[in-house]
Amino acid sequence: KIRKEVTSLLKKLEDIKERIVELSKDEKIDDVNQVFVTFETERGERRALKALSYGHLERTFNSKTIKFMGKVLKVSEPTEPTAIRWDNLDESLFVKIKQQFFSILFSLLLIGVGFYLIYFINLHLNWKQNTSYFITFFNILIPMFCRIANSYESFEKEGDSQRSLYFKITLARWVNTVLVYFVITPFIKMNSLLELVSSLFLAEMLINPLFAIFDPFNIYYKHIAGPRAKNQAKMNSYFIGTNFSLAERYTSLTKIIFLCFFYATILPASYLFCSISLWITFWCDKYLLLRRWGQAPASCPSVARFSRNSFLTTALIMHFIMSAYWWSGFPFDNVSEYDGKYYAVNQMLGDSEFPPQPEDQNKMRQPKGIPEDWIGWMSAKQEVIVSLTGISSAVLLGVVVFLVFFKKVFLIIKSYKPQGKNQGKDYSDLSNSENTLYIPEVKNPNLLFPVLACNISNIEPNYIGWEDPDDETYDKHNLVSDLKELGVDVDGGKQLFSIVKQWKRRSVHRASF
Repeated sequence: KIRKEVTSLLKKLEDIKERIVELSKDEKIDDVNQVFVTFETERGERRALKALSYGHLERTFNSKTIKFMGKVLKVSEPTEPTAIRWDNLDESLFVKIKQQFFSILFSLLLIGVGFYLIYFINLHLNWKQNTSYFITFFNILIPMFCRIANSYESFEKEGDSQRSLYFKITLARWVNTVLVYFVITPFIKMNSLLELVSSLFLAEMLINPLFAIFDPFNIYYKHIAGPRAKNQAKMNSYFIGTNFSLAERYTSLTKIIFLCFFYATILPASYLFCSISLWITFWCDKYLLLRRWGQAPASCPSVARFSRNSFLTTALIMHFIMSAYWWSGFPFDNVSEYDGKYYAVNQMLGDSEFPPQPEDQNKMRQPKGIPEDWIGWMSAKQEVIVSLTGISSAVLLGVVVFLVFFKKVFLIIKSYKPQGKNQGKDYSDLSNSENTLYIPEVKNPNLLFPVLACNISNIEPNYIGWEDPDDETYDKHNLVSDLKELGVDVDGGKQLFSIVKQWKRRSVHRASF
């Protein structure tokens, strides 16, 4: 049996070698896809970006005189070197769209499955704690499924990958945590809804932190798999720390905030529960970040910006909208007192026009038998609150739509705007941990070190950003050396790998391509 497995592996290895040699003969293998430049001074970088960065209209119609081979280049400030996904830079737009379509389809299917399971459990298990516990455990599993869907997409930057993952996890968690039970709960059973929301907050405060601290995968790797590893390298891989996702941690916060904002009007204690949950999450994540989690790749603040501009803004808008809705339907009994008599009425003003207004009471279809001069179920003070909250929600929504439109117009007209002040530090004066160049490399979770995909003979080794004490030349981690062993001419006229060069000119600037 072992002999057959070895023979099969050797056959696969030979097939891979033949495929590599075949790819090296491709005529388009040396086409330039992107160029990365590192400047010696921040002032030089900003001057170049200001001169070469154009809006979408200017770039499309080539209205500027600064061109390269007749075309206006798309020049922008790149993300950190360790956040570049070098193996995805040449992926076609069609492939990316196809991958994104199936990934989103899988995410929607996941949301549908969660919706059905929550509905089924709520229907057959009358104890609300069962539903809240299932929602919490399902929220713990959602990131795992979303990472699987995200792994089939191609991203040029780690920030783009995290932002896509954040969108999928947030959408699934918001729907399963907040919206599902709201949809399936009858209008007159708001007490049942409030019980579930309270139990959800309690479950989030207890189950999530405990699961994160007593991580079963971490316990298995460090206490079971690690001591039984067959070699030192394998054992080291079990102790590098648990992989964590910035996108997943952000969704844990926005999920709690959205749950609070959605139900705060009818459950004011949501503010207290939300504060306690965020406090527990902060200290739990701080401990895990400093003691247990592995080092995550550097990335731009795209996830934080995306969360702030999109999802937190959406949560705030929903807070205003749902405030108007909750106040308009109070006391949620579909009963109205008029002239000493009680009538069954329809109080679901949320199904009417937006924003909800007191005058909409008479526009709704009501049951038969209600007097013609009936003016509605709201009290005078209730009508004032509904008017204020309804108008406020419409104004806030209009302001957000205007700001989003203004931002899009700005990107069409001009795309570059410096962030922060010039620190006045030269690149060559930075420490080794801060002055990493853009070195093409491929990361594999089964390897302790990345695999270089370029010739590094034209740069100083300390700019690579990592080092192997057992291989100062990096030959064991370089694909160029592997191709030489296969007999491929890597020094010929055709460029099989990316070009990386470093220039020193009177300590004025250094650049890497």
